[in-house]
Parts: sequence; C-alpha cells; structure tokens
Amino acid sequence: MAMQGLAPQQLYDFQSQRNTYGQDLARSKAGNLYQQQLGNMTLGRNTRNYNNMWNQRRTELPTSFLQRGVGRSGIYQGALQNYARDRSSGLSDLLLNHQLAQQGMVFQDRGFEDEYAQQMANNYARQYTSQAQIASTLRGAM
Repeated sequence: MAMQGLAPQQLYDFQSQRNTYGQDLARSKAGNLYQQQLGNMTLGRNTRNYNNMWNQRRTELPTSFLQRGVGRSGIYQGALQNYARDRSSGLSDLLLNHQLAQQGMVFQDRGFEDEYAQQMANNYARQYTSQAQIASTLRGAM
C-alpha cells in the first residue's frame, strides 16, 4: 500500500501562506523604517528652526537691557542665565520627544516580528496536524 501525504496543492497553500507572512513582515518593517527616517529628518528641521529662534532671541536680549540702562547690572546677567537654561531645557525636551517616538517604532517593529512568528507557528501547526491526521487514518487502515 502506498503512503499518502499531503496533496501538492495543500503543501503549496501552506508555503504560499508562509510567503505572504514574510512579505507582510517586510512591508510593515519597511513602512516603520520610513517613518523613523521621516522622524529623523523632522528632528533635524525642528532643531535648526529652534536654534535659529533662540539665536535671534540672544541677539535681541542685550538691546532691551541697554535701552533701559541696566546693561551691566545683575539683572542682565540673570537674564543671560535664564536664557541659557531655557534654551538648553527646550532642546532637551525636543530631543526627548524624538527619542520617545523612535522608541515607539522599535516596539512596533518587535510587534511585527512577534506577529510573524505567531503566524508561522500556527501555519506549521496546521500543516503538521493535517499530516498527523493522515498518519492516524493510515494506521487505522492497517
């Protein structure tokens, strides 16, 4: 008696599903990478704009104090310190927001990979279950 296995069409279907899962993973990761690169470009643009804005503020800062006649006072020195602290703090916030967004995309990538692994495991489980059913039927026929 000849041993039967899965029909060629069944094997093709299982492999076709696995190929689709791989393509879906690659497509998802590529889209995520594109979003990461857009985020990096946006950070560059925002940082440039931020620095231009703060450079302009720094240029304008002494003018207001000189006009009031307190250019050599402690008030002006305090304003310079506040300027430096605020500029540094704002830039730090800008970078932190970028890092958090990038971290979210790393977790998204991990989710795509987990979904792919689950799909593949389920696919192989269905294939092996089908093969086990055939083997069980054959053992019962012998």
